[in-house]
Amino acid sequence: SAWTSGDCGQRVVRGLVARNQPDLVVFWIGANDFRPLVWREQRVRFDFGTEGFAEHYRQRVSGMVAAATEAGGRALWLGLPNMREARMASAAKTLNDLQSGAAEGAGALPVATWKATSDPQGRYLAAIEGARGARPMRAEDGVHFTDYGYRRVAKVAFDAAAERFPEFAGDIAGIGEA
Repeated sequence: SAWTSGDCGQRVVRGLVARNQPDLVVFWIGANDFRPLVWREQRVRFDFGTEGFAEHYRQRVSGMVAAATEAGGRALWLGLPNMREARMASAAKTLNDLQSGAAEGAGALPVATWKATSDPQGRYLAAIEGARGARPMRAEDGVHFTDYGYRRVAKVAFDAAAERFPEFAGDIAGIGEA
């Protein structure tokens, strides 16, 4: 994980917000966060799946949301997608639980991507069947997306943002349309 200090993510977010002054900050992070969380200043390491990891991870998510919204903007936190490898999919579910609760508690709109990246039975979805055949949604690694897949996720995100924050609806209408 890139989170190797207590407020690293918060500093990065504060800097980006100060430079860009966004009305809406969209977070979509964590695909590699199943690794140990290290807090260098305190010389502490928390293994994934432990209560220490969960507690500090939630604090970092909350801190990043707070840093994004201090200047009055809004925040949207996208959950992690379903992933092809079972171990990564399981970790993503755990991280989604931590992220969603912490983000919402700090004032962000949590938006799940799991359903949009899974088939009707909840399994990993690599492509979408359409009138012209299958359209690849996911990259070969089973984690990342094709351009079409990223547009699908963007549509999920911005549809949710337009519903929750109607003041942005006109500005974000049509984002993610194929």
